[in-house]
Amino acid sequence: MKSFVGEITDAFDSDYGSALLYATAIGLVLSDIIPTPADAVYYHRERKLRSMLDEGKITPEKYYKKSANAHYIYTPIWWALVLGILYKTEGGVQEKAKIGLMVVGVGAAIGLLHKSYSKDIKEVKSALKTEEPVVNFDAKPRQGQIRKVYRAGNKIKFVY
Repeated sequence: MKSFVGEITDAFDSDYGSALLYATAIGLVLSDIIPTPADAVYYHRERKLRSMLDEGKITPEKYYKKSANAHYIYTPIWWALVLGILYKTEGGVQEKAKIGLMVVGVGAAIGLLHKSYSKDIKEVKSALKTEEPVVNFDAKPRQGQIRKVYRAGNKIKFVY
């Protein structure tokens, strides 16, 4: 670990110290923008906590305490994992950069997939909650034939 801290200190003391500082600042900004698996875990946990609060299983104080803990724990764990992978990667700066970008890219993909999956599920659930009729076709549908039509206000969703 001493060499790790030593490498950082040496990098800041070199001619590229200010560039490293700017890169660190840009990385911090991007780490808040890019969705991560930690975000997916956090939002999943948030839904569970909210339902537990709504059902009266936990008090509002416990809800806010657990929510704050999740918010401040999951994301640093993810970035510590990324940093650990980079530290353990053999090779030079280019190899470590490639591995780091791959890990962050995979994490962003997982975060985006979870976000779009949650959005689709939310739309279907909101359509199912409406009192407007849902049309079901009992016969086995042919290729491209609509099986169900969900309607929620002005939105219509067709299930093939």
